[in-house]
Amino acid sequence: MSAWSDIASMGVIPRWALVSWGLPSHTAVGKALSIYRGMVEATDFVGGRILGGDTVSCEKIIVDVMVVGECINGRYITRRGAKLGDVVAITGVLGKSLAGLIALQRDLPEPSFWREHWYPFPKIKEGRWFCEKGYANSMIDISDGLLSDAKHLAESSNVGINIERDKILVDDELKRFCEKYDYDPIEIFLRSGEEYELLVTISESVWSSAKDEFKNDFGCDLIEIGRVTDEWVGVRINGKEPTFEGYEHFK
Repeated sequence: MSAWSDIASMGVIPRWALVSWGLPSHTAVGKALSIYRGMVEATDFVGGRILGGDTVSCEKIIVDVMVVGECINGRYITRRGAKLGDVVAITGVLGKSLAGLIALQRDLPEPSFWREHWYPFPKIKEGRWFCEKGYANSMIDISDGLLSDAKHLAESSNVGINIERDKILVDDELKRFCEKYDYDPIEIFLRSGEEYELLVTISESVWSSAKDEFKNDFGCDLIEIGRVTDEWVGVRINGKEPTFEGYEHFK
């Protein structure tokens, strides 16, 4: 699903996938089929198709996926177009995926949060909507955490993103989880990865229209969390450097 979420973040149509994987020689046929069926189901879910790939012998199970999307009328959205004064918004509340990971690691009896971590869904329809409407100046999916992915977008656009703490909306269920297990809900919200919600920047002049149309078409809010600034490059919270980070792949 993570590869298809990258397709969603560009606002294009999922089309094809190539899957290459390595399997140990002792891998049971049933296990191999289960892995492949999972990939087929994920691809079917977004309307794509696996065209082929390669299978080789390997010491550990390795799966490498390449996906291809089709532009809508020659258009797609990148993370490089954020502009000064843009509204920074997300397509849904965050934090439950990280709470689910914590619950799994600590063996906490929180099955609803387990599911949130196990089964994130790429926002294909929402991504296409932004591309077709032309509202988004830039966009990225939230897979490494809001702080990390906002930083990726800001650095690609050579701008700053200021997240406003009082605009962070924490879900009631996540609040309950954090109170019960002694976690900071704001930190969980900002660091949670594998969410696949979309982070977009939208010109202030069209923000009201975009917000109203999104609510009308999807039945949920497009949530403003901050603004684009030229005072720095990167991400800050209320103008200050965050004291924690999201996920960094090579750190």
